[in-house]
Amino acid sequence: MGTIDVAHFDWYLDTKRAFGDGYPSCEIQIAAYLLEVASVTAPEEADRNPTWFSPEEAKKRLAERRLPKYSNHLSRIIDCATGMVARQKSERQIAYNRSQRRPVFARSVN
Repeated sequence: MGTIDVAHFDWYLDTKRAFGDGYPSCEIQIAAYLLEVASVTAPEEADRNPTWFSPEEAKKRLAERRLPKYSNHLSRIIDCATGMVARQKSERQIAYNRSQRRPVFARSVN
């Protein structure tokens, strides 16, 4: 459960498996959205087992049984999302520091 961004931040390619014999798989474009997780609940589907991974482990797991073309897209998405989350965290910390009226000092090195 959480808050999902209104707009997607990127997209990636994957394949959709055909249902039944004689139907070819097709390539699909999937939009990627950031989701800020507020709480975790049990999935509605009994066969689901949600698991959290580090970004590097997620890239490794998502590359399994995928062509490099598709795993490279997913790796790029993870890197992009990780960077966005880090920037948001930094911006929140700066805003918090400003709200607490804590001076921020920078030291110059000559």
